[in-house]
Amino acid sequence: MDFTPTILDWFKVKYPSYKLNGVEARLTGKSLLPLLDDPSDPRFDHVFSSHDFYEVTMAYPMRVIRNDQYRLIHNLNYRAPYPLATDLYSCPTFQDILNRTTTGQPTHWFKTLDQYYYRDEWELYDLQADPEELHNLAYDIDYQYVFAKMNKTLFTWQEETNDHWRCMPHNILLGGQCYNMQNYRKSYSSDDDQQMVVV
Repeated sequence: MDFTPTILDWFKVKYPSYKLNGVEARLTGKSLLPLLDDPSDPRFDHVFSSHDFYEVTMAYPMRVIRNDQYRLIHNLNYRAPYPLATDLYSCPTFQDILNRTTTGQPTHWFKTLDQYYYRDEWELYDLQADPEELHNLAYDIDYQYVFAKMNKTLFTWQEETNDHWRCMPHNILLGGQCYNMQNYRKSYSSDDDQQMVVV
């Protein structure tokens, strides 16, 4: 999302003013050119990303915020298995993982297929201590401050960008407001002793 503002800034071209469906169109990213002058510019201390589709059969919306140390992932369709792309399924590496899983052999992959398919609603990883993202800290009481701060920043970004998924999966967006759908379900992390935090 930062590419277009950066290119426009580089060539000193203003983004045109227009409306889409009655709403003023605007860029949600920002020019990266200020980083050339000051690589420690605090406006760039985190980045956002989103995922909705890879293929038409791969609907799995996710919203992510990352800084130098942590990545917070919100899996909005976490109750469903993560869909598998046909090109990934067809590759020899994945076929080997499938065959090894079926025959009970070690896969030599850092996750099991079950961990790949079934994800927690929230995933928080310390990228410095855990670069392979094996230990989800989202439900760890010692990381609740990090979780809450990143979650708030992520939700603010979703509001600013008018993300239609910003209320999901426990609320519905109607008229610009989030309304509770009463679809909470007790869920536990892999430790089975820490209740899921719903924000």
